Amino acid sequence: MEVYMEALWLQQRAMIRHLLRQHPDWTLQQIADAVGCSTSMVKKWRDHFAHAASNDLSVLFSRPRLPRQPRRSRFSQRVRSRLLELREQPPDGLQRVPGPRTLLFFLHRDPELTDESLPRSSRTVWRILREEGVLVAAEPPQQQPWPPREPLEGVQIDAQGCGSFANGSR
Repeated sequence: MEVYMEALWLQQRAMIRHLLRQHPDWTLQQIADAVGCSTSMVKKWRDHFAHAASNDLSVLFSRPRLPRQPRRSRFSQRVRSRLLELREQPPDGLQRVPGPRTLLFFLHRDPELTDESLPRSSRTVWRILREEGVLVAAEPPQQQPWPPREPLEGVQIDAQGCGSFANGSR
């Protein structure tokens, strides 16, 4: 399906480029109607073609949508180390391992980090803790199949919540 769609889009882009060259007086809507796409697609690819050489075929191909570089954390090492420190040694006599909301609370009240960019989401705190190796994802439990039953062996099941099937009527 993906290959088919990419081929269709490639055909539409080539047709858009051809019509833009052959009919420079046509409106975007006329080109979109001729190709069978939206005017926003025509406008987008018209701008792409304007910045490319006229005989360049590579401009017709879509570009990867993923970033080329892995995402770097926007939080400094000071923030990361303070977060780990708060996790290992909870402040103010906290008698438990602090969770993400508690860590955010104490992180935003740290006077040493007033000029730093701080996380605002508990999900971001969990991501940082996972990146630093503090949290390890637990593997899901493996379900064991029941052993096969003997032929004609009686089996008891709980049919609660099955509606009208449970009381014998259909």
